[in-house]
Amino acid sequence: MPDPLLATFAAPSDAPEPDGHPLGAGELVGGRYRLERRLGGGGMGEVWRARHEDLGTAVALKFPRGSATAAERDALFERFRFEVQISAQLATRTGLVVAVRDLGLHRALPFAVMDLVVGRSVADALAEDGVLAPADVADLLDDLGEALDAAHGAGIVHRDLKPANVLLPRAEPGDAARARARLTDFGVAKAVGSRLALDRPRDTAAGALVGSPAYMSPEQILGGDVGPASDVWSLGALAYEARTGRLPFDGAPERSGARPSEGAGAAMLVAICGAPPLPLSVARPELPRALDAWLGRALHKRAAERFASAGELARAFRGALAAPRRSRRALGAALVLGALAGTAVVVGASLPSGRAGAGTADPGEQGSAPASSAPAASAPDEPRPPASVGPPASAAPAPPPSTPALGGRAAPGTPVGARPALAATPGAPSTPAVGTAGSPPAPSAPAASPASAAIQPPKPYDPSEEQ
Repeated sequence: MPDPLLATFAAPSDAPEPDGHPLGAGELVGGRYRLERRLGGGGMGEVWRARHEDLGTAVALKFPRGSATAAERDALFERFRFEVQISAQLATRTGLVVAVRDLGLHRALPFAVMDLVVGRSVADALAEDGVLAPADVADLLDDLGEALDAAHGAGIVHRDLKPANVLLPRAEPGDAARARARLTDFGVAKAVGSRLALDRPRDTAAGALVGSPAYMSPEQILGGDVGPASDVWSLGALAYEARTGRLPFDGAPERSGARPSEGAGAAMLVAICGAPPLPLSVARPELPRALDAWLGRALHKRAAERFASAGELARAFRGALAAPRRSRRALGAALVLGALAGTAVVVGASLPSGRAGAGTADPGEQGSAPASSAPAASAPDEPRPPASVGPPASAAPAPPPSTPALGGRAAPGTPVGARPALAATPGAPSTPAVGTAGSPPAPSAPAASPASAAIQPPKPYDPSEEQ
């Protein structure tokens, strides 16, 4: 016998229309949940902290956005029903997905009762701390790899993996085990041969971009078949940002040193589909070069050449992180080459904050392309990265970048700490020197010729050339 509440969701046009009045603190929802404060929201809905009147427990209530027309409301309620069914059923397979515990109707709006995660999102952590420590990134990938593998095993592709949709619970005093990250917001998920009992919503309009562009895979942008490999790509992009504080494909050279907003433009979409990312060992020279090979597989343009699963990606990251670090001489050479490639290091530059997550975390209670695209220098005695994290032997080289030249110096008004252009435009001023803001410039490098429109890798370090 079908659930009467889900039957109401299935035919929302038969129910009264929402009254349009905003929700407010102190309001009683469903006869038993007292709203306390709004935790976040966006175009699809909003999330509130609430307390069960009888049990005294804190929960999160999620409401879909009320739409102006009946047709829009029907589609939105269908998608909301699909989302809460996925979250409720996946939570029985893994504890790393934020669970839905109950459903209800309030003022003709459906709502979902979810676990309240006391802590912050990864987006909040990056806005506040800049980057995560390497070991913390490895732990984060372990948790998300397990959660995504459970979803993929059930035939669910998330399609919107990003820092705002990953919650970091606050560790409680005396806890022996670390608090594990939780995956949330299956609002645009896709069922691919799913084994779950789901009421599927109507298909997305042809040509519509579904997800957050900055974390989309090439096939997701181009309207191709989207499967688990697309989530693997997004996980690689999230890991890159978590460790470097920047996105692997900014699409705006004058802003690439800062954390860009998620409103990615056409340049970013073109870069995702055709340009290589800056290698991790250049973006963060203290990282082992083995992570460059890892990145080449995680962000491979062809889905079939990526890691076979999110869990495999996580294990390979941990293995590459344990690879021997480069020598001090090679590290210094990498810093110089990074400067020549246009990676400015500004002492004291801070990362802008403010990208808040819209998940169910409660911040009010929180505690305290291939690696060959721009190689860093290597010392003769440096070990090669493990073969297990590199591209398969059968992989064909990735297509050359199809983006236009990224030339010139950063435009006036560029935020302090922004990385200058990766390749010079003929006649443009030379790249600024590495150092603090306002420091004297280093000797200028010759401008690139018109033929050097693509990003050019620096010359490898050769110890024999030392004077």
